[in-house]
Amino acid sequence: MNKKILISIIGLSTLAFSCNTSSESDTSVYHDAYIHTKMVSGQEKHSLGINVISFSNIESSSVITPSGNKTILEYLDNNKSYYTNTNRIYSDNIPNIGKYSFTTIIKGEEPKTDEDYLASTSISPANIISSEIKLINQNKFLEIIWKQNKEVSRYKIELYNRKGDLVFASEYLRRAYEGSDMNENQTQLIANPLSGAGLDGWINKDIYITDIGEVKIIAIRFEDDAIKDLSVNFQAMSESTISLPISE
Repeated sequence: MNKKILISIIGLSTLAFSCNTSSESDTSVYHDAYIHTKMVSGQEKHSLGINVISFSNIESSSVITPSGNKTILEYLDNNKSYYTNTNRIYSDNIPNIGKYSFTTIIKGEEPKTDEDYLASTSISPANIISSEIKLINQNKFLEIIWKQNKEVSRYKIELYNRKGDLVFASEYLRRAYEGSDMNENQTQLIANPLSGAGLDGWINKDIYITDIGEVKIIAIRFEDDAIKDLSVNFQAMSESTISLPISE
């Protein structure tokens, strides 16, 4: 799997706690099936996304799709408390809707069984209007502007250096409003960590803002019956990227 995609998925695990397990045990395991959308060769494509998350090491995890196919899930980057489907195939069609049945094994405990129903709603990748370095009050900021989508529950910004390493991951951002009206566009300013301000979100605090090579905006829609503010169930996710020119 592409390193940038892998890191993005792991970063989402902090928000991706999904359906409650149906079997009682000492360890909680969270399972989720969702639609992942991104641009491939200029076209919007969809794939099945799977998250299985536990606070203990998982021995194995699998899911049976609505069509009856069984997929063995894999852990990522030596993180055995987080499993996903690594071989994603993107196509014009959305994944099979319906019931996804999970079985997860934690050593010394009964198998965890769970179900998640996937609906057909997907969300398009965010339209990034601009992303540029600006000098404000003698400090450099990265200003990112994108068009908002009322179908999106949260946004997340990730920044990568020119080697493709994740160096910044924002908190999950709510849509921007003026009064009760949603703004057409949303603007986010990210401060250079070396300025002594804006350290929140920076994984590498020794990087210059001008070393950023790529901006990624991840959009998330929760399931319609998700409990408000608990952020527990994903229905759909999308990602869009924009490259930054090398600053002179």
